[in-house]
Amino acid sequence: MYEFFDGQLVRKSPGTAVIECGGVGYALRISLASFDALPSSGRVRLWAHLESGGEAGIRLFGFATEHEREVFRLLLNVQGVGPATALSILSAGPVDALSRAIADGDHALLRRFKGVGPKTAQRLVLDLQETFKGFAPSPDPRRTLVGDAILALVALSIPRPAAEKAVRDAEAALGQKAARAEDLVREALRRL
Repeated sequence: MYEFFDGQLVRKSPGTAVIECGGVGYALRISLASFDALPSSGRVRLWAHLESGGEAGIRLFGFATEHEREVFRLLLNVQGVGPATALSILSAGPVDALSRAIADGDHALLRRFKGVGPKTAQRLVLDLQETFKGFAPSPDPRRTLVGDAILALVALSIPRPAAEKAVRDAEAALGQKAARAEDLVREALRRL
């Protein structure tokens, strides 16, 4: 029904963006990744997803990229994953890290996301593993370590900006000694 909203960003907060389009203000629920990608003001475009029905009524979701919206929609197709859980999963870290975790069948990492227990993690892998093998780029090993470390810290309820800073600092301190994401996480936790 709605493909995207292109207009003036009125305000943003973690979880919500308000965009004025044609004199109408639309409140869209957004992931933390989209929040980080949006400027503080100015003209923006958010790719839309509309959910209707149930007690919640009509809800609009916005995404900074079409790819993020596509991943959101794929997550919604998994039994036990609703819009709130899908948005929480997308907010936990980079979409590439999520794609990699599902493609690799990393149940332990998936269970760290808010709203994802053992059964849902298993369903995510069973339902989406083949799809995400096509989505997941072959990442630079160094970026994978950093992305996985950030994802692990966010899963421990550390705010994403703080997690990113701590991991960057840990990477600078350890250099090439950080051969595993666990090394970066350990060092980052010391710095928090």
